[in-house]
Amino acid sequence: MKLNKITLIVLFFMNIMLAQKEVEIYQKEYTNLSTNKEIKALENRVGISFNSLQKIIYHADKLEAAADIELMQKRAFELAERHYEEAAGLYLTWGTNGNCGREGDFYNDFTEAFDFTYFSVHCSCVVGTFPKFVDAYNSYATQYIEKKHGENWSERLEALILKRKRTVFLDYTPAEIEKITQASYAFRELIEYPKGIEKLENLEILSFNINHLTSLDPSICEFKKLKTLRLHSNKFKEFPVEVVCLTTLEELSVDSNELQDVSKEIGDLQQLTRLNLSNNQITSLPDSFVKLSNLKFFDVRENKLSTLPDNFENLQGLRTLILWYNDFKTIPKSLYKMQHLHELFIKNGNDISDEELQKLKKALPNVRIR
Repeated sequence: MKLNKITLIVLFFMNIMLAQKEVEIYQKEYTNLSTNKEIKALENRVGISFNSLQKIIYHADKLEAAADIELMQKRAFELAERHYEEAAGLYLTWGTNGNCGREGDFYNDFTEAFDFTYFSVHCSCVVGTFPKFVDAYNSYATQYIEKKHGENWSERLEALILKRKRTVFLDYTPAEIEKITQASYAFRELIEYPKGIEKLENLEILSFNINHLTSLDPSICEFKKLKTLRLHSNKFKEFPVEVVCLTTLEELSVDSNELQDVSKEIGDLQQLTRLNLSNNQITSLPDSFVKLSNLKFFDVRENKLSTLPDNFENLQGLRTLILWYNDFKTIPKSLYKMQHLHELFIKNGNDISDEELQKLKKALPNVRIR
């Protein structure tokens, strides 16, 4: 276990090293660090002067005693503080909207104006094991930035970042537009559908995952070649009927929204092969749903369904059906006729008796039922 802790420490400071713009920061050796008899004794014992992050990273794995590891933490924090004093440090953040941080060119010009660079360890195992590392670095950075830019620096920065996140830049040449087939506007905190993106007329994949959208714009119909549309984790309360004009659409995800029903117009999406409506509040599906003759995969788990449309078995192309965590008290009769299924997920989260499940398994001997 001690070796694992050392490894995590090393990984943490390797992340710091990788995020630095100049490797000299990582390599720089200090001669005026605070006098610490215990650290000095450790340095004499192992024959190494731990006066740079580089030396700590490359030699910390030789330390096994918990007390020695703790000393290295103290020295590493001291080195980190020096970096901030020299305006060369990083401000570590937990990440944004569950993603892996704000590092990268998208925000660098803003953060550099405040003398730091975002570097997230949100997706690192280090966070769960040593959050105090992140807290310490944040503390150093905050003190430095506040001293230089005032206490309200973070509010000013967040306003700049939010404005940029919600701004869609379309500064492409006609030749570039011709080649663009995929576009993602995920994690942008969008509250309105971005106007102008219809210029990207050759899009085949379009993502708006994890935003605040409540509706789409009719201009989405300009995407005559769109095959995949992702609307995961937005604020849709009603099914976005604007999508029914997308006659080439094969994959649609509107999962983790606030849908209460599904519009009858969904039956017009004749080319759909994959549909994800999971984690909503849907109480019923329209009769027109059975027109989706090409549908192969349908995930509607974590809703409030208690029945399925009449003639649901007409979905002859359906291979995977996920009904977990709904309000089924009994198995819909149509399911007994769906010999063409490969997988049926219905047991978990529904109040269906074992006796009825056994009856279904007997009726569908070649279907994997869970």
